[in-house]
Amino acid sequence: MSKYSLTIVHPSSDLHFLEGICKDLGVKTHVQWLRQVPVVCIVMNRIGEVHWHSTHFLAEIVLKSKSLTGDTVRSYGYSIISWLNYLELQELEMTDVTEQDLQLFRNEIWGRASAHGSNFRAAKSTVVARVETARRFHEWGVRTNRFESPLGQWAHAHAGSMKLTGHGSFRRCSRPLSALRPEQRLPKILSAADLKKLITIAPEPYSLLFKWAVTTGLRRMELCHLTKEELDTVSFAGNNRSMMTLDVLRKGGRLVSTYLPAPLMNDTRWYIHTTRPQARRGAEHRVFLTKNGHSLQREEVSRVFRDCADEVGSKATLHHLRHTFAVTVLQILQQQAQAGAEINPLKTLQVLMGHSTLASTEIYLRALDVYSDEVAEALDFLYGASI
Repeated sequence: MSKYSLTIVHPSSDLHFLEGICKDLGVKTHVQWLRQVPVVCIVMNRIGEVHWHSTHFLAEIVLKSKSLTGDTVRSYGYSIISWLNYLELQELEMTDVTEQDLQLFRNEIWGRASAHGSNFRAAKSTVVARVETARRFHEWGVRTNRFESPLGQWAHAHAGSMKLTGHGSFRRCSRPLSALRPEQRLPKILSAADLKKLITIAPEPYSLLFKWAVTTGLRRMELCHLTKEELDTVSFAGNNRSMMTLDVLRKGGRLVSTYLPAPLMNDTRWYIHTTRPQARRGAEHRVFLTKNGHSLQREEVSRVFRDCADEVGSKATLHHLRHTFAVTVLQILQQQAQAGAEINPLKTLQVLMGHSTLASTEIYLRALDVYSDEVAEALDFLYGASI
């Protein structure tokens, strides 16, 4: 049985619960400021005691992170749990571990991933992330004078000059140790036929949300957080009466303009004024609500999409809607550039996708060559007529 576990608290809805924990633990703090962060991760042992060093480490991460969802600190949290449980299993004290113990940890989780049949790229990214998190945790302990360890002293002495190799050893490099990027996989898109089936079979408001995903490229988190106030910013895109622009809060807290077909905006307004449930407290501003009037959660959206895809015999995931948007829009942008428009198709798509770097966008150039026939059908379905 694992000794350590991660408790995830959402301050926006569980503030009283968080205050109760602090009171029970005798921690004197004002937690109202926590409303500004998406999640708080607390590391606890089997008998409910807080592991303070790792909890403080995760607290610093969430404060520095730009994530609106808390996914970053969750990933760090689960990596820390893996490391602490490994130390418990090996009967090692956190203050005694060395670089060699970190290498053995790397070998253990690599072997575990291989035993479960994980593919090489997925296993590599998981292993490197967990090893890197453990190294950073101990380096942080020494740097902040929280706790000492041979591993922390070694990591602190070599901060910015070591890199993990594919064989699990470290070598000197000019940049800080970072996770190896797995080879990029070619994005997959949905055919027009599959899109029609999924949108037809999905219940409201998920059918409408799926339309938004595939015609705007917004992430599921951005769609779940879409507000009626943001819809008030919508306007026609110049003289084009079939497309509209919308200012929306994107990943990382950036306000960015995106585009959507005018018929989709009409469908959304109809939903708000006719079939949208009465909003519960705290969800009044959200566009998409559950049948009970609560804000939609990302996990629920993914579950409904999976159920619909299974029903129509598709292996697609919700993220494939975003891929479909990217490839079809890139085709439109390239056609406009060829017709004389002064635009850089790839840079424009980067903005529409909300990518921080152009490298994340370039993969869609390859996908466009592969899916040329499917793109033509998708273009006609998504933008050639009302959806």
